Amino acid sequence: MHCSVANSLRRAMIAEVPTMAIDLVQFIENTTVLADEFLAHRLGLVPLVSHNVDQFKYTRDCTCTEYCKDCSV
Repeated sequence: MHCSVANSLRRAMIAEVPTMAIDLVQFIENTTVLADEFLAHRLGLVPLVSHNVDQFKYTRDCTCTEYCKDCSV
């Protein structure tokens, strides 16, 4: 199997699996030497497991003005 075919299959499979990730982080007080943006980025890389991922909306698709139970945790 050619690498491009394997990569295409991998991308198609990943695209069909619903996933959740941390999108917005609000820090109250950061006493570490790491920047807030760095910590928020690293939190976004953590894979989250949820059995209810199909019930959530993207924040861009939600009609609420802030964050509601349908688009945020």
